[in-house]
Amino acid sequence: MTRWLPSFTTACFCGVLLTGAAWLAWRRPPGGLAPSTAHAQTAPPHAHADAQAQRLLARAAETLARRTSVSAELSQTVRLYGQQLLARGSYVQGPVRTGWLLLDLKIKADQSDSFVQQRCDGESLWTLRSADGLPSLSRVDVRRVTQRRAETSGLPMPMIGVGGLPELLLGLQRSFEYDAVNEATLTRGSEKLRVYALSGRWRPAMLVHWLPDQKADIEAGKPADLSKLPPMLPDRVFVLLGRDDLFLYRVEYVREATDKKSREGEGPFVSFNLAEVVFDQPVERRQFAFERGTLPAVDATDAYLARQPP
Repeated sequence: MTRWLPSFTTACFCGVLLTGAAWLAWRRPPGGLAPSTAHAQTAPPHAHADAQAQRLLARAAETLARRTSVSAELSQTVRLYGQQLLARGSYVQGPVRTGWLLLDLKIKADQSDSFVQQRCDGESLWTLRSADGLPSLSRVDVRRVTQRRAETSGLPMPMIGVGGLPELLLGLQRSFEYDAVNEATLTRGSEKLRVYALSGRWRPAMLVHWLPDQKADIEAGKPADLSKLPPMLPDRVFVLLGRDDLFLYRVEYVREATDKKSREGEGPFVSFNLAEVVFDQPVERRQFAFERGTLPAVDATDAYLARQPP
């Protein structure tokens, strides 16, 4: 197993834009979706579907912002270069205005185990990673991040980190345009959850960021050559929102490649799932504090800000 895989995995699970290279067969139900919703989406984004998706995502963010707290079991799968990386853990979020966040994950890749702990107390986002028994610690200055967001109009990246799930929802809303919204059923064991299934692609502004050589064609309304995207970058997203609570239960990032080699890892290359969700339980700031001990911390604020398109 190559040494960089745990590092890549912890990056994914700590909020970097989730990347990889794999093929999605959307014709089959992904992980329990009702078959009636599992159709290939090849048409260009439809204005009505995009408007509906934007309203749903906005309502989901507004609903989440009113919650006192959210706790959930989190699982994630990454398929990359013939490897399958699995992570399971817990997520806790305090009131949105506080920025409090807790994330604990155990990650398995072949015979290698690693873990990630993330804490945000509203001032600092601490991330402790351990791969092959070697720990590393980084810190992001939350105030600098929120100040940059207030000063720029750039599209937010679809990631967890500073801002937690509300920021992820904002990224999904602003970074993608949606060509399908369906009603579906998500099956988890004996549980059947009614969901909205959203299917989308990068917005032109994001494609210009990723494909600067195609800027003129993209801005002229011509289709982008998505095969030129960086090889570990997705080109499509699938989102499941609860129809009763508008909670974000699943996000899948996929790469719809056309060459046979890329189909070896058939399936969603990153699947992010939340289950056993509990709302509005009492939380205190001390739950989100991080005890750093003597481990030196790297200031990762600049690197974090660099992920945000200008």
